[in-house]
Amino acid sequence: MTAKHEAAEVPVIAASNFSAAPPGVKRPAVQGVSFTLGRGEWIAIMGKNGSGKSTLALALAGLWPAIEGERTGLAAIGKARTVTILQEPATQITQRTVREEIAFTALNLGLGEAVADAAALVWAERLGLAHVLERAPDELSAGQQQRVLIAAALAAAPDLMIADEAAAHLDAESRRKVLAILRERIEAGLALIWVTQDLDEALSADRWFELGPDGLIIEGRPLPQEGAPVPVRVGDVAASGRGPARVTVRIDPKSGGRISVAGPVRIDIGDRGVWAIAGPNGTGKTSVLEALAGMEPIREVEIRWRETFPNGPIFAGQFPERQIFEERVRAEVGFAAMRRGVAAEEVERRMREMFGELELAADFPDRRTWELSTGEKRLVSIVATLLAPTSLLLLDEPTCGLDPARSQTIAGWVRAFSERGPVVIATQDRAWIGHVRAIEVPLGMRDGRFETVLIKDANS
Repeated sequence: MTAKHEAAEVPVIAASNFSAAPPGVKRPAVQGVSFTLGRGEWIAIMGKNGSGKSTLALALAGLWPAIEGERTGLAAIGKARTVTILQEPATQITQRTVREEIAFTALNLGLGEAVADAAALVWAERLGLAHVLERAPDELSAGQQQRVLIAAALAAAPDLMIADEAAAHLDAESRRKVLAILRERIEAGLALIWVTQDLDEALSADRWFELGPDGLIIEGRPLPQEGAPVPVRVGDVAASGRGPARVTVRIDPKSGGRISVAGPVRIDIGDRGVWAIAGPNGTGKTSVLEALAGMEPIREVEIRWRETFPNGPIFAGQFPERQIFEERVRAEVGFAAMRRGVAAEEVERRMREMFGELELAADFPDRRTWELSTGEKRLVSIVATLLAPTSLLLLDEPTCGLDPARSQTIAGWVRAFSERGPVVIATQDRAWIGHVRAIEVPLGMRDGRFETVLIKDANS
């Protein structure tokens, strides 16, 4: 009997009229969901930000309570080894080294030290982590942390994996490798629930669901989207000669440094346009943005400003929950803008206008920030950043975990902003780089392209 036939007889997990909400929240975030998942099956779950994808994943894993309906199957009665990967990797990292982190889940599920250690080495090698086994996982990039957690999940030899945006921070090559490995494990009998906003990931699954206000509203396969404009690489564009740069970034690679380039790099950021820092996980994209923001000195990076501007750079990081501190959305969105002199009435007007374009509910400004999904928190962080006057807009992985429609809305905002001021983004989303008409500055290249880079204007 094949795994697919066995799945029909013995479901690993099933949901019937299932409704759930985060702890302490009375209103269901997701409701009326029914499906069955067997061995050797892969379900992708998609939906707009705030539709309840994370709530569903955590409730199916038994980590959050159900409000109505039931969760049944082998996993529900403890007869299937279940692993869960959370949406934000930093919230799940607990061990001192990558080696210990990968082995931890297997140990926790009772596989034994020898088995867990051997599995950790196997999966570290397969996921390109062998060279960082003795590193502290909290020092790695978000994409590397996601590979650590995927390796840890697979090392536990699970029957059921529930993964919430587990590849959102991965570079393209790492994502391809992970999807191929998952398909291999599916064929060996793994049951997989994979929450994603990425079309390619959804197309890799056997079935695809979309969550809406009434629960599971569509079952099928997503249609491919129209292609984005092709990004322009920085080495292919000559200097425009439109005067001095607003800010110059010089990167001089050093042994043991945080940024990976083949040679000295100079990037001149002009008075308008978009620059996109791209490259594989761990090459230092976030570090470049942090240096531009003045958050901390980085020894291989030198930042020179043409002059002193009234309002300094403003930075929306890739982990919005680390930046959000106000209780209500309205207060969070208005904090930076009003501190920089924007009137409260203007903040309110523009906030409601932007939330309307994002198709968020009229009462969204009154929501408590801790109730929001990670995608909704990212939207709050980006809106707050765009409302504040700034000499340089910095966005780190702005589309990570966002649904396609809202990613496109933000692309329009960034294009509009770039007509009057400079924007620097760090991203793995090459299609989005094209949508915002950015110059792509790829880090981690080893083909000799990085000798000297001199770009004045991304839109020239």
